[in-house]
Amino acid sequence: MRIFLLLLIFANLAMFAWSRGYFGDGNISGREPERFETQINPSKLRILSTIKAVAPVEVCRVIGDLKLADAQRLQSSLGQQLAGATITLSRPDEQQTWELSIPGWTDRAAADTKLAELKKFGIGDARVTTANNNTFVVLLATFHNESAAHEQLQALIKKGVKSAKVITRQPPDAVRLLVRGPNSLLSRLPDLTRDNANATLGDCPAS
Repeated sequence: MRIFLLLLIFANLAMFAWSRGYFGDGNISGREPERFETQINPSKLRILSTIKAVAPVEVCRVIGDLKLADAQRLQSSLGQQLAGATITLSRPDEQQTWELSIPGWTDRAAADTKLAELKKFGIGDARVTTANNNTFVVLLATFHNESAAHEQLQALIKKGVKSAKVITRQPPDAVRLLVRGPNSLLSRLPDLTRDNANATLGDCPAS
């Protein structure tokens, strides 16, 4: 009886070993060793991420019509509140000019009459414009050189035009701020510039 039990235990152990493939035989279909061997270059397998980072949309906004002192204060304030944005102070490109003109009319009709008289002197390029004090001016020419303006004035005096003058025009003192950064960040600009009543906000000019 004892021998029979030992043989039964031995038979069970042998069957278990055979089923696990320890003897190198038997059906191993579907087991892990077979699946591994049927893979093509299993050592080269890589897990690739399909998630791609989306870059933020960069925009450029211009804050214009600022006095220099106001622009400097606003530049400092925006630098603290818009971390990550680039803020550049830009001065106007305009230069000082000299206008040869006949000023002083409060009536447009009178200025037009003077313009017609000038054509009799062979001055056909003149035109009527409005001055800052809401008076009308007959503009004869604009120069970037003061000497050239005075030379033309002397030439007009010789022709009999006595009322012409050379007026110096200074470039505007307004400056602007160029603000570049993510659109989500610069969307706050209308609120951040609200205290600057004369400031204008728009897109940067195309470069």
